This record gives sequence, C-alpha cells and structure tokens, in this order.
Amino acid sequence: ADDAAAVRDAFAIARRGGRVVVVGGSWQAVALAAAVARAAPKDARSATLVFPEATPIGARLPKDLGKKLRKRLEKKGVGAVSLHQVRYVGPADDRLAVYLARADDAMKTTSFKADLVVVAGGEHVQHAISARDARAAPRG
Repeated sequence: ADDAAAVRDAFAIARRGGRVVVVGGSWQAVALAAAVARAAPKDARSATLVFPEATPIGARLPKDLGKKLRKRLEKKGVGAVSLHQVRYVGPADDRLAVYLARADDAMKTTSFKADLVVVAGGEHVQHAISARDARAAPRG
C-alpha cells in the first residue's frame, strides 16, 4: 500500500510539472523514473534519477548497455545524476532541498530543489518524503 501511495504521489506531482527525485540505480528505480517522466507535461524535467554507479543498473548491466540506457532515459526526459548519493533531504520553503555528494568523493557536493524524493531499490519503493514530511520532522 505504501508503494502505491508513493507512486500515486509521484505521478500527481509530475502531472503538474513538479520535480520528483528517484534514488536508486535498480531496474525498479529506472522504471519509476521513466514512468514519472511520461506522466509529466511535454518538455517538463519532472524526473531525476540519482544513483551511485556510473550507469543506471550499473551493478547488473554491461557498461555499454548502461550508457545506452542512460541516453535513452535522458532523451525521454529523465535527468540522470550518476556517481552521486543523497546525503540530506530537508525543507526549503514549500519544497525540498536535496543535497548530493559524489560517491567517490563526499567533499564534492551539489544541491537542488524537488517536490518529492522516492527511494526505490530492490523490490519495492522503500520510502518517499514530501515537503510536508520534511517540515514536520523534528530538528536537532
């Protein structure tokens, strides 16, 4: 049930042109990011896939196939951020601030805003956080 709710939220945000970040390099994460991009208005960059490998599904696909998959995802409107891991997600006004670090050098960081972050690995969507969730989280 949590999987379905997270996916519904991701599609609803994408349909209105919001940004959904999918964390993970598994085939499930790739499929979710691609579906979110399809749900978005034309030319909206609503889906971003963040993964620690050089290519999506990098642990399972040969490098040349992974590169082709990445190019296809980008052509379909999925932003692909390779060799990065999410370090922190927190509130930023009415959105989320997503902070990333390079998988091979944690001192190299970047950040951007999103409306929903979905962790998709293994068989299921493991967790989703919205701006409302981030604002309600205890600070310490």
